[in-house]
Amino acid sequence: MALSRHETRIKAFQALYQLFFEKNTDLTIEQAVKNAFTGEEDDIAELQESEFLIELVKGALEHRVEIDSLISQHLKNWKIEQLNSVDVLILRMGVLEINFIGDTPAAVVINEMINLSKMFSNKKSEQLINAVLDHIAKSKNKSEEMH
Repeated sequence: MALSRHETRIKAFQALYQLFFEKNTDLTIEQAVKNAFTGEEDDIAELQESEFLIELVKGALEHRVEIDSLISQHLKNWKIEQLNSVDVLILRMGVLEINFIGDTPAAVVINEMINLSKMFSNKKSEQLINAVLDHIAKSKNKSEEMH
């Protein structure tokens, strides 16, 4: 049985967390993704099928500078360095999906990122993630309408 997009986003978050915040600098994308499945033997088979999972992990790494710049532009009275690292990671995933992957409606992506926040962060983070991603989605829509 294939992973749902929701489950895939959770695994991508877990892999990205390892890549961004753990001290093991030799960790590869492939190892981080496998680690996200540790103890779930049935899901290992899904790993090979999940192009979306790999797209989320690689995309967040490849577009990090652009994504962080977008996040910074939409933060009010905060700098990205002041945010909780979990929130930054969730925001990166959301911006990646909204601005770079674009195959899921922004409202769905925002809802998914709020759900990740509920699982891995705190109540205040939900509001921040919602506000920042909503502003980014709206500005993307405006720029597309101009072209």
